[in-house]
Amino acid sequence: MKKLILSCLIFIIPILLCSCGDTSAVNIENIKSDIYTEDDIKSGINLIKTHFQKNFDGCELRRISYVGDERMDEFKEWQSNYKLDEVIIFETDFFVGEDAEECFNPNDDYKNWKFILARNKGENWKYMDSGY
Repeated sequence: MKKLILSCLIFIIPILLCSCGDTSAVNIENIKSDIYTEDDIKSGINLIKTHFQKNFDGCELRRISYVGDERMDEFKEWQSNYKLDEVIIFETDFFVGEDAEECFNPNDDYKNWKFILARNKGENWKYMDSGY
């Protein structure tokens, strides 16, 4: 019985370790803002990385960039939709591996994929949406 359990673990553990989104080599760009602090932006980036690891199986996150203060009008539109005090938007690039989720094209690069985060003042960012 012990050998059966050990054999199962030997096959299951590598599958579990490989079936997540890879954020190990992501390039972080543009974290300057007059609206948000560096900590605000970094906590948003960390949330995106965590979300990506859990939800983008078989994909490799290559770039995250804050879209910039000049797109504040877009933020306000999302604030109204979510009825929260603050919204921040990031763009990402990622590669989709052969074994990725069916909703993505295998062996393809996705550029400028947006992640939208929102929060009330004094609270942590919440993932709201992503896509083009």
